[in-house]
This record gives sequence, C-alpha cells and structure tokens, in this order.
Amino acid sequence: MYQKVKSVERAMKILELLREKSIANEFVSPQEAAKAAGISPVSAYNILNTLADCGYVRHTGRGKYEEGAFGSLFLQGRGLIPRLCAEAEPLLKRAAASGKESFLLVTLNNGKRVELLRIGKIKNTRNAVFEANAEPYAMRTVRVILAWYKPAQLDFFIRRNGLPGRDDWPEVNETRSGLLRELQRIREQGGCCDTHPKRGMTATAVPILLPGDEVIGSLGCYSPLASTDFIRQKGIFRLLQELASGIGSAVSSRSV
Repeated sequence: MYQKVKSVERAMKILELLREKSIANEFVSPQEAAKAAGISPVSAYNILNTLADCGYVRHTGRGKYEEGAFGSLFLQGRGLIPRLCAEAEPLLKRAAASGKESFLLVTLNNGKRVELLRIGKIKNTRNAVFEANAEPYAMRTVRVILAWYKPAQLDFFIRRNGLPGRDDWPEVNETRSGLLRELQRIREQGGCCDTHPKRGMTATAVPILLPGDEVIGSLGCYSPLASTDFIRQKGIFRLLQELASGIGSAVSSRSV
C-alpha cells in the first residue's frame, strides 16, 4: 500500500488547468491554480514557479502563468482536444471520401494555430504549417475562432500576434476597430465562406462550439476554385456547420 504524494497530485491538477486555459488562450493566476488544486495561493505560487523552473510552465507577467514547452507534450493525451479529435475524425473521413474537398480541424494554443487533423486530397507540409503561424489572420480557420472569442481571449491573441497586416486581412485596415467589425460580421454569418484566387481554392470555415458559445476549434474546407461555384461552396458551408454542430454536441456529452 503506497502513500499518495499530495504535492504531486496538486501539481498535476494545476498542469491540467494550464492545459485547458492554453486551449482557450488564457492565463492562469495563482488564485485560480489554488482553487483548482484546493490549496492556498502561496502554495500554488510555489508550485507554479517550481514547474516554471522545470519548463512545464511559463511565467509571463505579474500573476500570469501559461503552459510551458514541456507541458503540452506531457498532457497531450488528456482533456478536450483528444475528445475533439476522436469525435471529428470519422465524420471528416466520411465527408472527404465522397468528394474532392480536404477538411481541417484546427484549434488555437497559446496564440498559435494548431492543425489537429487534415483529411482529404491536400496533404500537410511544414511550409503550410509555418505559413499558417506566420500569417495567422489570413487563415479562415483562425478568423472564425477569433470571432467567437471572449474579449480577454482576443486580447491575449492580439498581444501575441499584433493586429493583422494589410496583406493578411485588408478589410481590417490595420486597426482594432476594423478587426472587431470584421469578426462581428463573421459571427453574424456563422463563419467564413471566401475564396483564395491566388491559390486557386475556396476557403470555408465554421466554429466548433460547446454550450454557452464556448469555441474550442474550427472546421475548414479547401476545394478547387475551378470546380467550386457559389452554390457548391454554400453547400460545403452548410455541411461544415452540420459537422461542427454534431462534433460540438458529442464532445459536450462526453465531457459530462
């Protein structure tokens, strides 16, 4: 019979909190960590800084902690993201098998775009991932997540990435007010239904929502512009909305 090491158990609870907050692009305070672990703020502060020394946590400012480089690797098999992938993969494979479209499942983690699944004709490459993170605002899968972000989450993302440049999102006009206007427009439309003439592709994306309009990711679809007219793209848009609704409901039910 072993004796449980409570300090390790408390550290794990704090790491799990950091993982969930990183998905939402939010910081963790010692007070929040203390509540999650059932300890005093002083003890939580000491655990957070010990984990920071070990590379599992990053201290980014007064009372602000986030997941460190080792933290995401340590907990990648737990939490919402594995459930999200498990629910989405079979649905996206069935959708991709019936046409020429490629489907993406995307989330944001610490202000960076993360492709969780890419299914269909268009294959992933290192250059594609680098481009997506170098120009995040140009990606429709990022835009729809930001459109459902809470103000604190959006502030976090802007601090990490700045405002979109003119090449990435001309309609924003490099202003915060312009960004908020465009995000509101996307929210009213229920997502993005655009084209990439330079790449010869349509770009369609919708959010994946939990109860309370909490966004945990987005679904995107690339389809050749030459074979995708307005009516076909609208059909893809509706398909993505149906898929996202089913995935969000399934993830929510498994989380209860």
